[in-house]
Amino acid sequence: MKDFNTPLNNQVVVMSRADLTALVEELTSRMSTSRNEQEDEPLEYENERYVTRREACNLLHVDFTTLWRWNKAGLLCCKKVGPRRVMYKYSDIMKLINGQK
Repeated sequence: MKDFNTPLNNQVVVMSRADLTALVEELTSRMSTSRNEQEDEPLEYENERYVTRREACNLLHVDFTTLWRWNKAGLLCCKKVGPRRVMYKYSDIMKLINGQK
C-alpha cells in the first residue's frame, strides 16, 4: 500500500489560474467568517500592554531580585516569551502600585 503522507512522494497537482484564484478566495472567506465568529469573545491579550523586566523595575522602583521574589510569591505574575525573556502586564503593575490585588 502506498503511503501518501510522506513529504516526498512526487505528487503533482495541476490547476488553472482561475481555479487557484477561486480556491484562495474561498479559503480567505472561510477564515474571515470564522474570525468574525470568534470576535464575539474578547481575547485577553489583544488590548493588554506588556512591559519588559527592566521597565517593570523602573515603574516599581525595585531591583530585579525583588521582582523575581514577588513573582515567586505570586504578588506579580510574569509571562514567559521565549526561553529567557519575561514580560509583565502593565495593568498588574498598576494594581500593585495602587495597592490593589
